[in-house]
Amino acid sequence: SSGINAECHYGRGVMNSPKFGIRFDGERPNIGYNGTVIGNVAMMTNGVNLKGDYHSAINNFVVDSHSHNGHEQKCSLCVWKTVRRNLGVINQHSTVVGNIADLANGGYVFKEINGKVRPVLNPDGTRAVWPIQGSTIDNNLIGADYNELVNDAEHLDFRPVKKSAADTNKVGPYKRSSRFYWIPGRQEKKASEPVPPTGSVGVPADRRRHVMWLNAYNCYHHQVYFGTSEESVESATPSSPEYVGDARGSTNIKSIPNKNKVIAGNTYYWRVDAIDGEDKIVKGDVWLFTAV
Repeated sequence: SSGINAECHYGRGVMNSPKFGIRFDGERPNIGYNGTVIGNVAMMTNGVNLKGDYHSAINNFVVDSHSHNGHEQKCSLCVWKTVRRNLGVINQHSTVVGNIADLANGGYVFKEINGKVRPVLNPDGTRAVWPIQGSTIDNNLIGADYNELVNDAEHLDFRPVKKSAADTNKVGPYKRSSRFYWIPGRQEKKASEPVPPTGSVGVPADRRRHVMWLNAYNCYHHQVYFGTSEESVESATPSSPEYVGDARGSTNIKSIPNKNKVIAGNTYYWRVDAIDGEDKIVKGDVWLFTAV
């Protein structure tokens, strides 16, 4: 996007693409203004790339960008100062607050040397980069090991680790909650989009204390089953030992009881049934993950 007042709010699924995850394009004199990027996750893309001015990048999670491999200005969260050889300055009034990124900067440095605009090199021969740009740059976690900040990014759990810097400082797109976990996408007739995703392996046992899902469309009551036997979970009813309780309203998180504590090496099966407004049960699929 290169227009004015563009917005990208709370979208979890910008992942696994060689393209930019989110991009506001343009260079002087043709730039966009007042773009907002808030509460997004961008992993394994070419990052979040903001050109223009008066933009806001707030509480995003941007990591593992392909740009580390030599494309563009080598950053995940990129809030540019100049656009390559165009020395017109941008993003001097932008806001960058509360983001998690493994690498962030303001793009490569170019300067006019002997009448030509050339890239500037560091003493070690690498290309110099500007610091991230903006008039308000605050409370960002840049360069930290994101696996120490969020529960399990590999398996789509972006909630902050308890008492981590992300939790304490309220950085990143998600907050700790025992009730609701934002999962974008279309709601189906039955519960969908499990977290961890079904078939996941390598799920950290010490951090898997909850399961999450996208509630069924127009259903405000769900029943959750969990255990180590696929057959038992598939056939379970509320009177079965696999039943771990219900979730009402918008709640889409369920604690795993101590009796079902996740142990490394085990495979776990779980199911979420939806109950519609006529008290009809819409049986869910059996999902699974393997813990380490």
